[in-house]
Amino acid sequence: MPSLNSFLEIGKRALITHQDVLQIIGHNISNVNTEGYSRQRAELKASVPSDNLNYGQIGTGVQVQSITRARDFLLDNQVRNENSALGRWNRENDSLAQIESIFLEPNDAGFNDTMSEFWDAWADLANDPSSTTARTVLRERTTHLTDAFHNFDEDIKAVEKQLNDEFVMMVDRLNELGVRIADLNGKIRTAESIGQNANDLRDERDLVLDEMSQIIQIKFTDNQDGSVNIYINGDVFVQDREMMRLSTTVSSRNEVNIDTLIWENSYREVELTEGKLTGIKQTRDVHAEEMRERLDELAIAIAEKVNEEHITGYDLNGGTGVNFFDENTTGAGDIALSAAILADTDAIAAGASGAPGDNNIALEIAALADQLIMNEGKETIGDYYSSTIADLGARRQTAEMYYNQSDAVNTQLNNLRQSVQGVVLDEELTEMIKFQRAYNAAATIVTTATEMMDTIINLGK
Repeated sequence: MPSLNSFLEIGKRALITHQDVLQIIGHNISNVNTEGYSRQRAELKASVPSDNLNYGQIGTGVQVQSITRARDFLLDNQVRNENSALGRWNRENDSLAQIESIFLEPNDAGFNDTMSEFWDAWADLANDPSSTTARTVLRERTTHLTDAFHNFDEDIKAVEKQLNDEFVMMVDRLNELGVRIADLNGKIRTAESIGQNANDLRDERDLVLDEMSQIIQIKFTDNQDGSVNIYINGDVFVQDREMMRLSTTVSSRNEVNIDTLIWENSYREVELTEGKLTGIKQTRDVHAEEMRERLDELAIAIAEKVNEEHITGYDLNGGTGVNFFDENTTGAGDIALSAAILADTDAIAAGASGAPGDNNIALEIAALADQLIMNEGKETIGDYYSSTIADLGARRQTAEMYYNQSDAVNTQLNNLRQSVQGVVLDEELTEMIKFQRAYNAAATIVTTATEMMDTIINLGK
């Protein structure tokens, strides 16, 4: 049978319940600027009613059924997929811009001008084959040309080394994130197995998943016990509290260490499809390497073609058979003047016969600038370099286009997700006022029940 104690208990339960709700609202407001925080809501339900023999069950008040967080699994999945694409194109775009800056094109101090000055120096020598000044200028401009090749080679190596160091660092970061996910899986499973609320721990784990998805493309599944499994290309990376470590295997290419992503336990290579690691690998192993190969082809072509002509000519000392460039040139990194030319500019061959004033060799070498000797006889040396730079620019534009597209989609998805999970202060303040009034009303119940008890007690005096 209902009693004043029951009435008082309803008031007390309402006070506790609405106090808990107000605490949750305060928690939301406090975390309005916390990255990754999901708005929480208290789900209320009527407490278990009491039985009454005369007219059935009678209510006993209100209680908190659960504390939920605002989260959309589909949006989370979409955001993380787009994170991987954005991470790849962002890193690829930035690193291509870094390579592009090496060449200073178009620019008055660019490599095209350096090559033009080299060919012009041969033309100047043809105008005055015996001129010491013309020969000195030619040697200096050739040194400028070879130095430019060396700088290109070293700069590309530096970019590759930097990208590789970043690659290794990100693999280490992935392992750190995997350990954190495994640890959070354990904490969430333990908390929820005894009926506790693990919303904040789930937010922390979601934030880790967001960061992980920027580095490498992942798939994840939610388990009934509150843990998640993470997969990379179908292989388990994290399962419950266990994490399969990633590692790298090192090889050398052009004096630069190149790391490849592998599973530490099986040494199998991990195929990369999206994420920052993919952007780094694509730039390091494709874009940078192809630029190096083209520069090597350019350096070898110049050295070989000039030597072919020069070795048949005669120098001022009447000698012949001298290479202008070092005959051991293998690419942009080691192209250099021959020791004979470095020692004596008189060793430069300008004529084909050794007769005074003969300039045929100098003319032939100067004419190489306009001959179709690159790309299977389709381009001149200058055109080949220009097409190389144009190709690099096209790659950069493509990467920038994909980055901008991905960034726009990512921004839109994050805005949608934030509209679901984000804290809106006006809404929270409205909820606070509503539950504050409910709290005050519950206090009135307690006050009324107390006054009624006092009345009954006074009747007995």
